[in-house]
Amino acid sequence: MDFSQDIRFLDVINRYYGVAGARRRRPRNQTGAGIASDDEGESDADGPSVEEELENQIGADLAQNIRHEPVPVARHRSPFKDPDLESDFLELLEGLLEQPDALPEDYGVLEDEWEEEDYPEIEIIKPGRRGKELVIALPRPDWFPRAARWVQALDLLTRFLDEIEGTESASGNEDGSQDLGSDDSE
Repeated sequence: MDFSQDIRFLDVINRYYGVAGARRRRPRNQTGAGIASDDEGESDADGPSVEEELENQIGADLAQNIRHEPVPVARHRSPFKDPDLESDFLELLEGLLEQPDALPEDYGVLEDEWEEEDYPEIEIIKPGRRGKELVIALPRPDWFPRAARWVQALDLLTRFLDEIEGTESASGNEDGSQDLGSDDSE
């Protein structure tokens, strides 16, 4: 039998659930095995729970992977031919981003679009053709706000450009020039 797949993450499990670190002093009537004595009352709310401590530790360990300097953006062309249209879009975007709960549908950021009941904190991707899967951790405090802002901007840009194209088609400009923002009262 090949148990290599069963133990490939053993070091990770040991790190977060193992016995490394300082020895903890436990209050009276606590076994340390996760089962409190029957005589013990409600747990005290002085500090974080074991689960919260684990989440905090994992988040701190992953922080070095996601707090890197931004990568330079590749050269690109603006989708706006008119600087006034671009400033109109940026003004709309600024107003939209001030409403973090205004999330569009069909982008996977709404709770009813998630496969599980909770935010999906891991994503499995297959880079390349060999089929090897990478498990990517996406802690909600770090990644959900980014995803929400991204889909807000993407949805607004898509709708904004669709509106521009619809207006261009209606004005009969086959050369792609824009009459938007021009004075038609002549």
